[in-house]
Amino acid sequence: MFVPFAGVGPYVIPAAARGSQVIAIEMNEHACSWMAINTIVNGVSSQVHIIRGDALLANNFIRQKFSRIIIPTPYGLINSPDLFLSMLSDEGTAHWITFSNLIQIKEQVRALEQGGYQILRCHQCGNVAPSVYRWILDIKGN
Repeated sequence: MFVPFAGVGPYVIPAAARGSQVIAIEMNEHACSWMAINTIVNGVSSQVHIIRGDALLANNFIRQKFSRIIIPTPYGLINSPDLFLSMLSDEGTAHWITFSNLIQIKEQVRALEQGGYQILRCHQCGNVAPSVYRWILDIKGN
């Protein structure tokens, strides 16, 4: 499993606790330190490989395909998960967490489907500003 923008590990720890081997990438030095502590406290440090680096450059140094990717996109950073979807194995699944309004999410879903991806689920889960919502899309690789 791969988790870009891993932060202090809120998606990394549960995945590792369920048995996944996780590669987590995070740019912030302090977040990486806290994630390392969190993996120890939660007994999953042997299942998590933390990389301090820019997730947007992950394709340049991670030469691996993943059956599962969790992409908790920071607010306003990227408008499409394409960069990470190329890292999915055949029939892999990505879980993209993003922020947008209803019109934007419909456009993003349409673009992903036109790119050959199958949207298994598009779920609104909370808002961050008037008409701006957090969305989780489950995306099946092509």
